[in-house]
Amino acid sequence: MHTTAWPPSARLLPALFPGLVRLFTAALVLAALVLAALGGGPAQAMGQAQTQDKEGPPPGYFAGTYEVIGRAPGAAGEPLSDWLQISARDGQMVVHACRAGNGGLTFNTSTREGAAPLVGSLGDWMLRCHYTNDGNNYPRLTCYAVHEGMDAVPGLLALWPVGWEKPEHAADCP
Repeated sequence: MHTTAWPPSARLLPALFPGLVRLFTAALVLAALVLAALGGGPAQAMGQAQTQDKEGPPPGYFAGTYEVIGRAPGAAGEPLSDWLQISARDGQMVVHACRAGNGGLTFNTSTREGAAPLVGSLGDWMLRCHYTNDGNNYPRLTCYAVHEGMDAVPGLLALWPVGWEKPEHAADCP
């Protein structure tokens, strides 16, 4: 049987620096422990919504104009197209929609796993919203909408930050 001998330089490094390998390994383990203790991890590093501590971006992050597309709550699920404005006031998110009405959003304090990070209302709908940010660091929201728990079929809304002129359906919106 033929065996390949390690080159002399490969045997020399561990002999010259025996503590270097141990030091490097210890540094990696320490870094992993610090990340775990701080609650960091791949999900938070990627900017995904947090569910445990409910700390998120400031309400001003969501301020702006959005185009809303989706369907209204209820079995009929009428198509919905709206224009919406979110503003930050006193640590809250105030919502004004052209057709769906007014309302607001706050950070959800529920510690239940899978709870939507934002809750609130829009007109007579109760909202549960998730958010993410796009490649330009603008928020995008997706929401479930129900009439105070009475709808077997929730409404589904997608809110896109806009940087374009109002479409025809929003021409009469402020």
